[in-house]
Amino acid sequence: MVWLKRTSLFISVFLLAAALSYWFWLPSAEVRESESYAAMSAFLSSGLTGESHSLGSSHRLVVIYGVTSNGMFRLLPTNWSGFSSWPMRADATIRTLFPARMEHKFNLPTQYIFSKDPSRTESDLTEEQQRAGYGMITFSKVIFNHDATRAVFYTEHLCGLCGEGDFVAMEKRNGRWVVVNARSTWVS
Repeated sequence: MVWLKRTSLFISVFLLAAALSYWFWLPSAEVRESESYAAMSAFLSSGLTGESHSLGSSHRLVVIYGVTSNGMFRLLPTNWSGFSSWPMRADATIRTLFPARMEHKFNLPTQYIFSKDPSRTESDLTEEQQRAGYGMITFSKVIFNHDATRAVFYTEHLCGLCGEGDFVAMEKRNGRWVVVNARSTWVS
């Protein structure tokens, strides 16, 4: 009976230590929020080229689903050096359990709007938005390393009959977020 108490105590202390190290490891909520919008904005801005299957052009309206997705982080490649540490995976698992509302904090070279309906189609947009728009983009919450210099998130671009889902890895270099890797999970 004594061994059961000791084992239970050991497991409890271990889990408490792991939880505390996890929470102290994370960047603050304020840093996560501001850097999330900075990283997503950098990703979108780099994709606004006007090429086929890109996110459109800097002259078009970007439609963003106004709620984060679950992120599908269970599919995150395990061999992404620096982007799949256990604290990042734990953070992804916990933080993506519940969706969050997006805010108008994107810094883009074009106009953007939020959609409240993930199934919104082009026919749901006004004529002006249809001429300017180029599909809808969804994002998961952005997951950071301990000093918020590396980030990973899941995104989907849906444009009628075409679309793509990607894990995007970004690094902050010289104060700016840049895409360093993208892994497609599906394409249509």
